[in-house]
Amino acid sequence: MAKKKIRVEQSFYDTDRFYSILSALGKKDATDKEIAAALNITPETFSRMKNGKYDGWTDKENEERSERICQVLSRARASLITALKDSYIKLATGNAKSTTTRYVQARCMCNGQDRECPACGGTGYITLTDRSIVLEQQLPPNAQAITTLLRHYSPEWRKEEDEADNEELPQNVKKGIPVSHWIDAEMTGDWEELDNIDEITHKSISDYETD
Repeated sequence: MAKKKIRVEQSFYDTDRFYSILSALGKKDATDKEIAAALNITPETFSRMKNGKYDGWTDKENEERSERICQVLSRARASLITALKDSYIKLATGNAKSTTTRYVQARCMCNGQDRECPACGGTGYITLTDRSIVLEQQLPPNAQAITTLLRHYSPEWRKEEDEADNEELPQNVKKGIPVSHWIDAEMTGDWEELDNIDEITHKSISDYETD
């Protein structure tokens, strides 16, 4: 006598669909809280799943599923960073393109005479959404993006830029100091290079005092 086959339904958290959802959300830089909302579970529940501490799973399921969840999210978010870096590099090097879509317009049968025309709304023109013209334009290199990339990837550029900034700082503090330098010193508590700072401060305050 043949044995009756019993079909055991696979857990949703073991399916490719579950992990494809996680991957898609990760590529959109969704937070864990947003991912939980998309899965219709609480942030606390997703946190326990991600960290292998979900009460509804066995120890083995917690270990295997939490590891896979973390791997999928890590790869998805890494791919997002790669895509953003690629876009930024294209912007800096002048390889980025701007695309504009313009739809063809045609005269309406009412010729704009009917202010309540359901087709054109009284404008006399209707937009043909099935007919469009795509205009593509090459963007020039972006100076700000170039500077950011050089500062990030070139230690020599960063050093030269910092030295140039330091040369612009006044050597005689009695002539005044940049606000940014004052803030940096205030945050770090490093006033050793600023001689007579008390005198300068009191003098600056007294300038605003009135009788």
